[in-house]
Amino acid sequence: MEGSVYGILVELLIFVLIGFAFSRFHILEADMSAKLSDLLLKMILPFSLISSSQQEFSIQAIKGILLSIVLSLVYYLLTLVILKLVLPLLFHSMEISAAAYDLCTFANVGFLGFAVTPLIFGNSGTLFTISHNFMFQLLFFTIGMDLFEESSHSIKDMLSPKAIFTNKIILVSILSMVLYVLPFRFPKVLTTSISAIGSMMTPLSLIIVGLQIGALKLGAAFFDKKVISLTIFRMLLIPAVFFIVLLILPLDSKVKGVAFILYSMPSGSLNAVIAERYQKDQVMASSVVALTTILYFALLPLDIMLLSFL
Repeated sequence: MEGSVYGILVELLIFVLIGFAFSRFHILEADMSAKLSDLLLKMILPFSLISSSQQEFSIQAIKGILLSIVLSLVYYLLTLVILKLVLPLLFHSMEISAAAYDLCTFANVGFLGFAVTPLIFGNSGTLFTISHNFMFQLLFFTIGMDLFEESSHSIKDMLSPKAIFTNKIILVSILSMVLYVLPFRFPKVLTTSISAIGSMMTPLSLIIVGLQIGALKLGAAFFDKKVISLTIFRMLLIPAVFFIVLLILPLDSKVKGVAFILYSMPSGSLNAVIAERYQKDQVMASSVVALTTILYFALLPLDIMLLSFL
């Protein structure tokens, strides 16, 4: 582990609190979160991914990348089965909204994932996170979006080459993996520049999280029964079940550790963005994203301590 539990937590909270304060005291304009998110996704994240591809080649790391993709598929399959079985019983209805499924299934493996895993696992944490983020991008922008659109697209259509290869983050993720296995590395001066830009990923992504929380109006909806229930699912039930599955699997501890940390994360902020776009359960989505994010920082020390059992 790269840093102490509480050292990592304090480092994360400082950036989040800066974003929160700048939002609450109106130091930044209301639309700054969207602008910074655009900058992060279009420039800084690609540089961060490419930077991670320039570390020393290792067969063990290649195995870890492939296993991370498999674990990601296990997670999404397991989560969707659990939700299909339990959510209707919990809400006493078979009509569960798309937002509820997405909020519980799609965690913040992008912004928070790329910020947290390098602090805990070093460069290999970023490399394995690429695999998980690849699967997130693949499934969220196909199946996850399709739930909101209530379309009749088949899984074959949603996962078509066109759907996959028009996603820029997926393309950069594939490029990063290709660069990693190639038998050469960029010149040091170029690697240093790429790394400098990519290193902005952690502070900026956490500042954006703080901005998003600060912009939310945490009213009565914050304590709604459905919001609390979905938060418990996302932050307690699903990570607990996945942790038990990881304990059983005879895999490399770092591969399992990265997967556990990523899928113990709060609901992804993209869930709230998509709910707003489609005008479906916007208040619930924003409230769950905020509540799970706040709870995440309280649970992170426990999650890190549990890594020693994997």
